[in-house]
Amino acid sequence: MLSAAAAEARLHGGAPRRRRLRPRSCLASPPASGGGGIESEKARPLLVERYQDGVSKRYILDGNSKLQVHCEKHEYRTNRVEEEDANSLIPRAIKDFVLPAGFPGGRFGTLFDDDPKKWRMYADFIGSAGSIFELITPLYPGYFLPLASLGNLAKAVGRGFRDPSFRVIQNHFAESGNLGEVAAKEEVWEVGAQLLGLSIGILIMDTSGIKSSYPTLASTWLGVRLLHLWFRYQSLSVLKFRTVNLKRARILVRSHVADHTVPDYVTCNEEENILTWERFLHPQISFGVPMERMLGGEESSDMLYKNEKYVLFVKPFGSSEAAFFVTFKEAATSMSVLRSLWQAHWLHKNQPRQDDVLSWLEESVLALENGFTDFLKQMEIAGWDQNQVILKVPKEPVLVMEHPDQ
Repeated sequence: MLSAAAAEARLHGGAPRRRRLRPRSCLASPPASGGGGIESEKARPLLVERYQDGVSKRYILDGNSKLQVHCEKHEYRTNRVEEEDANSLIPRAIKDFVLPAGFPGGRFGTLFDDDPKKWRMYADFIGSAGSIFELITPLYPGYFLPLASLGNLAKAVGRGFRDPSFRVIQNHFAESGNLGEVAAKEEVWEVGAQLLGLSIGILIMDTSGIKSSYPTLASTWLGVRLLHLWFRYQSLSVLKFRTVNLKRARILVRSHVADHTVPDYVTCNEEENILTWERFLHPQISFGVPMERMLGGEESSDMLYKNEKYVLFVKPFGSSEAAFFVTFKEAATSMSVLRSLWQAHWLHKNQPRQDDVLSWLEESVLALENGFTDFLKQMEIAGWDQNQVILKVPKEPVLVMEHPDQ
């Protein structure tokens, strides 16, 4: 399997070294010793991994073909002073409470942009769970307060998922920029639906035997709630987005790698599973994985460094199928994520029958260079807009290639 020495040779050019790399952690500054000068002269920097908190991990190949990891901490004092000056006019109450309270929404807000249909559906699931807590309060009157509190909390969380995802869906219908008009129409329909639901609920409650029998009441509520969830799923399934998120990108790439065709947006949205999580899709692809996680384990990983804005790692074959890890370099874009998806799906489809992993990886690179251009052409023919590719690049870690050849 391709070792880190071979990857370093592919990164810098030349034949791969035969000595195996053994990653080891060290301090921020290299150890000084009497004979360390010769090794330090032979040391070759590979790359730097940067994080948003100012931490940098520098990967260096020393003279003994050992991969050293140097951790560094950078203090951005200038930026901190500017931030303090900018925030000096903000009241302390806002800085201490309001800004931290909005942190979860800012951190996880991109989830709704990527897959609003899934989170809108899960919002109804969470809201239904809150209603169940409230429904069982008559059975346990001694636990009324905690059950009712859990019910209200679940409903609040459901609203937190519902409103942002629904705004994204509304924006989808506002093709001419008339978001206010779309929102107003939606509010009118919502009020009408609520009045209709209340009327039906009153008629059901007036039916003899419903109020007096708790099992009948609970089963009636459960049936109505399941019907509501089914209608919600059907309404979300008919939505046809022209944007390319991670799920739809997988469908497009898988179709092109297998059949050299790209489905149009209608077919792609029909194939998309609303409830599926990314971690359960195949092949398994993880983005934004730190280098130390892949180099520091006992199991070796096959690495591929090419003239791309990402680095692709292939987990060794075992009892399960191969898993792919991708970390991105500076200036990576949504197109870089799409290229890594294409290469990972090609590697998954064309798995080697022998242990010649190096040839397998080289073949995947050639296939990427030749096939990705055709893939973009097929996307254009199928009606997809490349400007609508919204694949998010992880903010950290960011790889910075230090060798002049890169």
